[in-house]
Amino acid sequence: MTVVQRELSREGHAVTAFFHNPGIHPWKERDRRLRAVSDYSGQLGIPLETDTDYPLEDNLRMLLEADNRCRACFEERLSATARMAACRGIGAFSTTLSISPWQDHEAIQSEGRAAAARHGVEFIYRD
Repeated sequence: MTVVQRELSREGHAVTAFFHNPGIHPWKERDRRLRAVSDYSGQLGIPLETDTDYPLEDNLRMLLEADNRCRACFEERLSATARMAACRGIGAFSTTLSISPWQDHEAIQSEGRAAAARHGVEFIYRD
């Protein structure tokens, strides 16, 4: 969240963090990551929305049935983020997925744009 948040804030965007990752296992690791995001956002005064669902079995089933697991994961996570933004009247969303050089950035952009179109919000891509 750190790099993306700093860049978007510098550009004048009001940032709200959203914690959503149904594939973190075990629960203890999910809880550790959520606490870290919560502490960080609290220190910076960034509002944090948290998805409290933990549909691990559904997520694993979806990934096992997918032709392209990375793209399926991007689609699920970016759609959830776009849906949250739209429901809360937030006009745009971005992702921390793009900070990793190991991710498929073309797929992130494609799935982000598709999620934005489905939910009527803008996708802001930053590498």
